[in-house]
Amino acid sequence: MQCKKCGSSILGTEKFCTNCGEPVTETNNQQQFIQTQPTSNNTNYKKKSSAPKVIAIVGGIFGGLLVLGLVIFFFVSANSDKLICKSKEGNITIMYNKDGLTGYTTVGMSYDYDEQKEYAKKIGVDAYTKEFSQWFATHTSGTCTINGKKVEQSSANNKNNDNTNSNTTTNNDTKVVGDDNYGYISIPSNWNKFYDVDGNNSLQYSYANVYIVSLNVLEGTSSAKDYASNYMYNKQNSSDVTGVTGATVTIGKNKEYTAYQVYMYYPSDSTYLVTYWFETGDGKVHYIALEGPQELNGVKITDYLYIPESFSLKK
Repeated sequence: MQCKKCGSSILGTEKFCTNCGEPVTETNNQQQFIQTQPTSNNTNYKKKSSAPKVIAIVGGIFGGLLVLGLVIFFFVSANSDKLICKSKEGNITIMYNKDGLTGYTTVGMSYDYDEQKEYAKKIGVDAYTKEFSQWFATHTSGTCTINGKKVEQSSANNKNNDNTNSNTTTNNDTKVVGDDNYGYISIPSNWNKFYDVDGNNSLQYSYANVYIVSLNVLEGTSSAKDYASNYMYNKQNSSDVTGVTGATVTIGKNKEYTAYQVYMYYPSDSTYLVTYWFETGDGKVHYIALEGPQELNGVKITDYLYIPESFSLKK
């Protein structure tokens, strides 16, 4: 503030100019206050008034989307049948109708919905629910129900097991499957293409979703022996398997390939796993795995060892 008489600077709290003694009037004080205060007050007012509006608009949009999502979910749920699978490892509910899968919810488990939706469309939703129920019962401690009724494992086998004794097919009545990248093997004619619910890039075939053979290739700097040794070491230090054993065997139509075999037993689901790691001169390490129970319908897993042993690069 400046004195009206001499122009000297004075504080707003002083009653008289310290230079000339001129009284400081209220008009001077009021004028200075008007010059300094409004800008600050107006800025604060705008911030306080605009924030609640933005929050209200954003909140309204989010709330609308949430309500819409819930409406869609409950509509889909109400118009779908449900395969409900529960276990101590995790739970999953798969919703479906006659045309295919319509949605799912899961706790403690992962599920590739898009891939599984395509697979269900390919094999039919009835076959899919039975196959998934079989997989769930085999790989977890739980079971699946539809409309409160347990899906029995035997019903899941009906698709590939019209005759209980058909599992006795071994070297007779076989077919050659595979491709130029993974190689070819001979399997019983009643085995079918298998798609693992967990999802992987192996080429797989199965009998009743119980016995499964997998083919894969590994392209890297490690040798087949290194891959097998590392795999065996990891399994020996794993708590979910027992009886981990390694061996060197020969496989192939003409016994032309040296393979490093690693096999083990999974007590939780009474399943044996036999793996083969070998090289064929094509710059790749080939991998074959055979898994399943010790025995099913009178046939033992050892009766299927001819499958990996039949490997060939050409059909």
